[in-house]
Amino acid sequence: MNDPDFGQLTYMYISNNPAKSYWEAEWLFAPTGTSVSVALNGDETGPNAAFRDWYLGLPSKFNELVMLAKPELTKVFKKWLNQDIPEDLFKVVKLTGFGVEDPLATTIDWEMSFETIGEEWLGITIPFHGAGAMEATIDT
Repeated sequence: MNDPDFGQLTYMYISNNPAKSYWEAEWLFAPTGTSVSVALNGDETGPNAAFRDWYLGLPSKFNELVMLAKPELTKVFKKWLNQDIPEDLFKVVKLTGFGVEDPLATTIDWEMSFETIGEEWLGITIPFHGAGAMEATIDT
């Protein structure tokens, strides 16, 4: 499906649990000018409106989201790469995706994903509970 906001969407049908089916996209994220992975719950007719709205609200608060993620990214860079993160963190990482469990929950569980740029590759996923960042998970 070609979506006016997210571009090309691919339906991922979960045959043993159709309620868990979702749409995947590589969304051109305006604040960074790069593609980011997103998954929107929905059925074969299209993504769920609550998921659409949650993702579409991200660009306007992107600077705030970066500030929420920066302390965890700083910890990752110290521990895994033994270096400080620069003021402009996008010199050393690229944003690769967002995820959300239930955008209608009282306190939303969601995540931001990054990859390092440079010699040593790390995949970094920072889970959040509301505005509270949790410990990052690392893929090497």
